[in-house]
Amino acid sequence: MSVSHPSLNQLKGIVRSLYSEQKEIADGSEALQKLCVCLESIFFFGTYEQPERTADLLWDCICSMPLYYDIAEFPVSVESCVKFVLDCKDVQTHRGRLRLLIRCTLQHRILHVIVELLVRNSEILKNMYDKMSVLGDEILSKILIASLAVLKLCTFNLVLKNSAFLDQQWTLPLYKMCEFVPCNRIGLDIRFIKGYIVVVKVEPGSVADEDMRVEPGDFIDELFGRKTFNMAKTTFFQLLTDCKRQPVYIGVMKCLDDHDKFYAPMMPILSSLKLSKENLLERRLERLEEIAVEEGALPIGTQHRTGDTCCGRILATYHGCTRVEDAGSEVQLGSGISHVLREPEESRRVVVSLLPTKVTVCTVDNGEILFEHGFPQIACCGRRADSKQNFAYVVRSNCDAADATFVCHVFGAKDERETSFILELFGRGFHRTLWLA
Repeated sequence: MSVSHPSLNQLKGIVRSLYSEQKEIADGSEALQKLCVCLESIFFFGTYEQPERTADLLWDCICSMPLYYDIAEFPVSVESCVKFVLDCKDVQTHRGRLRLLIRCTLQHRILHVIVELLVRNSEILKNMYDKMSVLGDEILSKILIASLAVLKLCTFNLVLKNSAFLDQQWTLPLYKMCEFVPCNRIGLDIRFIKGYIVVVKVEPGSVADEDMRVEPGDFIDELFGRKTFNMAKTTFFQLLTDCKRQPVYIGVMKCLDDHDKFYAPMMPILSSLKLSKENLLERRLERLEEIAVEEGALPIGTQHRTGDTCCGRILATYHGCTRVEDAGSEVQLGSGISHVLREPEESRRVVVSLLPTKVTVCTVDNGEILFEHGFPQIACCGRRADSKQNFAYVVRSNCDAADATFVCHVFGAKDERETSFILELFGRGFHRTLWLA
């Protein structure tokens, strides 16, 4: 009989990858995501029940383990992790609790211990798994435990309080802790919906608006160390009143991450509040531009440095592209714009991002990168005098070939001011690329 299993082989490869990284593993790790999904598939493979029923039975088994072991055999660390999950009120299903337990035991480097406790008492599992499963096979389960034991050598830095969406999926939103100075008004307009507290508006100039720590569409997950899921309105506002003269501590789940990507599970709730993806992203970009005016430069995530004004981004409509004959001719650029506007493709809302050495165009709806071009590929950029809210840039393809072709990409901005802003950044990008060369 073969002592291998496809999911087990996959798990060993992921563990090897995590171990070889030799660095702190955070929530954004792609390998961490793969590990959790793979381990969950092992738990749910080869059972006599449907996944949700399997999750119920597994969780019952975990909670009843103290009955099968002496105090000396049942580690306090395992008991603490189980208690932490039981105390977490924003996880409503046993499947979500299992996911949180996996994250918690990874953080405390005892995932292999809790799996071993399950396997050692075969009475717990024999009625759940068949012989084709990993947990139903003695040899395969030992290989599983040995593989997971390697993870105790890894350092996990996970935000365990970020658990509100574990009932739905493994992917979690960006989570930020905010501390505000004592104030009479935080400056947040909020709505209570389906157990969540959602920010619908941030008052300009308020403490909450500082550094864009809280934005419209964000979910308030914690207030003064207390989880807000299913919290009554009266309790929420009473907490604020009781702590009025103290610094305000808020845990926030971001609807947009640092790369402008939306967290999909939030969207049904946001849509019911008439907060669309496009409006939320447009508000973020407008606020970034306001900060740029105040500071004299536009900060882009963590890459901003004082005086570095070659970076920026705007929300635009991508109208399409067309081939042009002579990239160096302003006439050809203008004719390219006219041609695309006369016969536009299906327009798409995009974010045009100017980085130090390239231009990136991403869709608003799912963050997909449509295309990106380095400044050496871009032959020219500009706009027509009779259509100043539209702009374009021409890209040379097959740069090393004699039969190089030129493609004109055409965009529409909100107004003439935004077009001027992005074209100015194009010019600075050309200069920066020459300087780097």
